Amino acid sequence: SDATVRLGLMAIKGDGIAQDTDLGMQYLKKAAYAGNENALYELGNLYETGDGVEKNYTYAFGFYYMGAVKGDRRAQLKTAQYYLAGRGIPQDYSAA
Repeated sequence: SDATVRLGLMAIKGDGIAQDTDLGMQYLKKAAYAGNENALYELGNLYETGDGVEKNYTYAFGFYYMGAVKGDRRAQLKTAQYYLAGRGIPQDYSAA
């Protein structure tokens, strides 16, 4: 749920609760694997920026792609940008 996503982000950033990156990632992944498109986008963003996790463009793309398939417009834009740049995946103009 979106509440689970918010709680996960709060834990990762230490916003209003004690900072706990591992717990925050558990919350986000739980929501993502339940199909929450916002969680998928946020996980992609965390892996893209390296905020609380090791930067990994391949993981970022995977989460963005799953969010895009679910209809998240932010994730659709990020997926297209990754295809155009070949970031973490082979460059593919036709897929972008």
